[in-house]
Amino acid sequence: MSTDIDKLLNRLKNDIDLKTYNFFYNILKSNKVQFRDEIIYENKGVIAGCAISAFLSNYYLKDLD
Repeated sequence: MSTDIDKLLNRLKNDIDLKTYNFFYNILKSNKVQFRDEIIYENKGVIAGCAISAFLSNYYLKDLD
C-alpha cells in the first residue's frame, strides 16, 4: 500500500507549524533522487528506511488506532 502524499500533507498542515510543514512538503514532493553521482527524477513518496519514514507512516495511520 502506498501513502497518499497529498492526504498526508493535508493532515500535517493542521497539526504542525509552517516551517516544519514546508520541510516535510519539500521532502515528500521533490522528484529528485541522487543515486551515486547521478540525479534521477521520479515520484518517490515516503521512502522506507528514511529517518522520518516511521514517523510519517505512523502519523498517516493514526486514525486506525
